[in-house]
Amino acid sequence: MDKIPRIIGFPKCGTSALEQFMAPKFIYRIESAFWPDSMKKFNPDVTIPVFILRDPVKRVWSTYFFFRIYEKMSFREYLKPSMDKGSFTKNSGLWDFAETSNYTKFIEPYLQYDPFVFKLEEIAEHLPLRNGGAHPPLTESTTKMIEEAVTQENIELYKNIKTSDFSKFKEFMSALNY
Repeated sequence: MDKIPRIIGFPKCGTSALEQFMAPKFIYRIESAFWPDSMKKFNPDVTIPVFILRDPVKRVWSTYFFFRIYEKMSFREYLKPSMDKGSFTKNSGLWDFAETSNYTKFIEPYLQYDPFVFKLEEIAEHLPLRNGGAHPPLTESTTKMIEEAVTQENIELYKNIKTSDFSKFKEFMSALNY
């Protein structure tokens, strides 16, 4: 039996576009790798993990606009849990973006299953992206503020993550027989 690809992603990283690319040979999707039960839902006997990541700075900026958080609070307030080095703040519903941008931490449990790992910026030309440019461009000062919140360590982790060859992934997808 062929293994079924399972998207394990992070918000605003292109998981919906990757899902559309994979259709109709796609069955499973876990949006957030940082949810505690995501590993419990993974069965290595029948699925192969597929990760799609995004530059942490761009992901934070995109999330702020996509979820219309700007209607509720300033960008500085939005970054506060990360700036304070807190974690998910139940009262405000905000994530600590420094923590959720530590991709290595969330991918590590799946490495033994030889996952496909992609960066959105490297494969965007292959995907039917919907929301590109739906928000103002990043300014230098905003970029610096986000970099401080997500930490330089997480930015470096992202830059150094080994990614998969997308052409091999396309071959894998075309060879599936279900």
